[in-house]
Amino acid sequence: MTRLRTGGVRAAVGAVLALALTGALAGCSSTGGKRAEDARKAAEAQGRAAVDTPRWTFAMVTHSGDGDTFWDIVQKGAKQAAAKDNINFLYAHSDEAQQQAQLIDSYVAKGVDGLIVTLAKPDAMKAAVEKAVKAGIPVITVNSGAEQSKAYGALTHIGQDETVAGEAVGEALDKRGKKKALCVLHEQGNVGHEQRCAGTKKTFDGELVNLYVDGTNMPDVKASIEAKLQSDKDVDAVVTL
Repeated sequence: MTRLRTGGVRAAVGAVLALALTGALAGCSSTGGKRAEDARKAAEAQGRAAVDTPRWTFAMVTHSGDGDTFWDIVQKGAKQAAAKDNINFLYAHSDEAQQQAQLIDSYVAKGVDGLIVTLAKPDAMKAAVEKAVKAGIPVITVNSGAEQSKAYGALTHIGQDETVAGEAVGEALDKRGKKKALCVLHEQGNVGHEQRCAGTKKTFDGELVNLYVDGTNMPDVKASIEAKLQSDKDVDAVVTL
């Protein structure tokens, strides 16, 4: 691959990385992903890449556990965007923070041209992200860790403010006259989930109770929520994904 590391060229790689990620997120919709897929298929039919740009390699490392359908969709969108923009796309994941950091290190060692990472457990990601930045690899954070992204040296963060999102949920519960809500956190230690539930608690006039479950084990999630609702008849709302 072409090694591109400093100055304006690094900024150019970062810009393409951001565009590719935007395409990945568009892949979650019925229109953006279809356009990327149509462009890829048309290019393949003609025996060429979708665009005539350098063949860069971008890698995405997420905190997804096995069987997490949300991240399956994101990965699919990223692949479509990569095909459209002539990008060699690599993907790896682990719900174990230390393993996720090791995956980032492995891509740095391979000399990828750009990295997309999640910071669900930012403290464990700090050294790995900073190592990538020091190596001159543009990094964009996504989904979680907005507060730490800039401090770690990432170009930008793409995602919502989970505290603000939670506050909106609390306000919505108040408008509906709810009195006691269950806030389901489907990954232990995920800062985004904690912020979302804390934001809900901040604006909700009623009582909010957190419930931790394993989001990759749906039968367990269902059983845990059902058990909580059966044991506490005062709960009249559930906040979850």
